[in-house]
Amino acid sequence: MSKEKSILSKIDVEFSNIYEHNVLDTNIYSIYFRVMIKNILDKMDISSRHFSYLLNGDRNATASTAIQIERATGIPKELWVFGSALERKAAWENFLKQQKDSYERSKTAKTSISSQGHPVRW
Repeated sequence: MSKEKSILSKIDVEFSNIYEHNVLDTNIYSIYFRVMIKNILDKMDISSRHFSYLLNGDRNATASTAIQIERATGIPKELWVFGSALERKAAWENFLKQQKDSYERSKTAKTSISSQGHPVRW
């Protein structure tokens, strides 16, 4: 067996191990959420650092910032002005859970069964 064939067979084994353990799905999911959060921050027109201050209760949002957050996430603006850090974090976690559920539903919807009974990814 040549060195090239040996290397290719090792790559095939590694790829099949990755595929079997859904590592690719996990990485895609992680990338998806980083991009999603970046898009939400862009919609809110605030930096990730400022949002972190708001989320951790180090600062309270101004009225205009609270309105921007509410428009982007649906989390009530009053929470960002008057709420505690625990309330804000709980609301943010709930929002992320909804986004995750939405992602999972869309991922499932893209899978169907072929005429032979095998799953097909679109």
